[in-house]
Amino acid sequence: MSRQKLIPDLRFPEFKNEGEWEESELGNFCFNISSGKDKNYEGGEFELYGSTGIIGKSKNPSYNGDHILVARVGAKCKHSG
Repeated sequence: MSRQKLIPDLRFPEFKNEGEWEESELGNFCFNISSGKDKNYEGGEFELYGSTGIIGKSKNPSYNGDHILVARVGAKCKHSG
């Protein structure tokens, strides 16, 4: 039995001739940058993000540079557990 190719029918023009998709674990591209340990500090310099957006300020940064933040619980992630 042959494997089905992972090539989408619709692609952005710059990816039109890129061939087949490859599957990979999300952990190969990112890491956990927060465990909920950051505390809100009045007068803090760094934005503290929650599932609904900015929820306060922190004394110290949790990360540097550009990152994708993913909510794990809360109104925006539709978790029902």
